[in-house]
Amino acid sequence: MIEAYLEAYKVIGELYTAEIKKLGGGTMTSDELVVWTARMDAFKEAEQAIFSLMYPQDNKKTDDGDTHQRPEK
Repeated sequence: MIEAYLEAYKVIGELYTAEIKKLGGGTMTSDELVVWTARMDAFKEAEQAIFSLMYPQDNKKTDDGDTHQRPEK
């Protein structure tokens, strides 16, 4: 299962990189910029969703009543 998550994460990263490279291709109209920004937001959300599937975090409270998953350094 983790292999599928990693592959999905990799594909989304590649799509994200391809979108970034489009910026070097010239200027965008206002409408094109809105669409591009929406795509970038969607890629970010997809990456976060896959990452949270790969590394689930439960929000159980710690002994001191906080919700930190790891001790602060």
